[in-house]
Amino acid sequence: MVITPDVQPWPSISAADTFKTLLVGNGLSINIWPSFNYSSLFRQTPLPESAKAIFTAIDSTNFEEAMRRLAEARAITEAADKDASWIDPLYTTIRDQLFLAVQQVHITWNDLPDITKNAIGMHLCTYESVFTTNYDLILYWARMHVEDRHNAKTADLMWGLGGTFDRHSDLWPGWTGIYYLHGGLHLWRSRSTGTVGKWQHQGINILEQVANGYDATTDRQPLFVSEGTSVDKLRAIQTSEYLSIVTRKLFDDTKDTVVFGSALSASDTHIVEALAAGASRRIAISVCVDGQSTEQIVQLKADMHAKFPRHTLLFFDSATHPLGDPVLRAAKQ
Repeated sequence: MVITPDVQPWPSISAADTFKTLLVGNGLSINIWPSFNYSSLFRQTPLPESAKAIFTAIDSTNFEEAMRRLAEARAITEAADKDASWIDPLYTTIRDQLFLAVQQVHITWNDLPDITKNAIGMHLCTYESVFTTNYDLILYWARMHVEDRHNAKTADLMWGLGGTFDRHSDLWPGWTGIYYLHGGLHLWRSRSTGTVGKWQHQGINILEQVANGYDATTDRQPLFVSEGTSVDKLRAIQTSEYLSIVTRKLFDDTKDTVVFGSALSASDTHIVEALAAGASRRIAISVCVDGQSTEQIVQLKADMHAKFPRHTLLFFDSATHPLGDPVLRAAKQ
């Protein structure tokens, strides 16, 4: 098969209207609020010198890459029968600081334009299932906006008492399911019971609740999967009933799928395996054309064909998709 650097505009792919599943990565969030990129998060994070030294050594500001390298270092050190006890505290520090950094650089509700919330929320409603690996609140706020303004029918299965996950609930016909594969800022897990829930508006906005709601002594802890390797992420997912169930939903989904803003890198191999499972179908994958050479685009397409050999792949310019429209970007930075 000859792979060319050509990508299509989204409207030419979507005309058939067969795509009922959407997987969203952080490309969406970065398009709207560039402060979500790793270099910005790194600048905002008060890392100790020992952690900064890891980033310097790997010449990267990517938190997941730093954790991946530490996980590899742990495995090699233990295989050599050497003391690896210094690695885990460093790994935990970097993971926890990533959570805090996302919270600290987060756009506010008021700075996220209504036109952006509306465009995202209404587009989500064109799918039956929406899966996301993002931690931020943009999709959540977009849902809230269109539910309030347009009575849009979306659900995250947090229908239990106090906004907790109800494993026995399911979607009503015509509703869009929203599933947070790696948790999120608005989600918490009880340390004592394992119950998962979402912060609810109680006169305090969610970002303030998150900032004030967690410490080492509270029962509620962040539901936030940010481990550096796919194996470690999957291990963390398996400790949560909610995360395990929504991951299984992705495995079981066989509808034509749009992948937007996700590189599907090695640290997300569990996501790739879930997408690759099941019957052959069409998978449309966004490509950020701006700033990439033709060689890079060809390599990206080749990598995706290797990951999904049984499926029909289509590639589109992310800027031509409703979620990648440059007009969605918030003005205040």
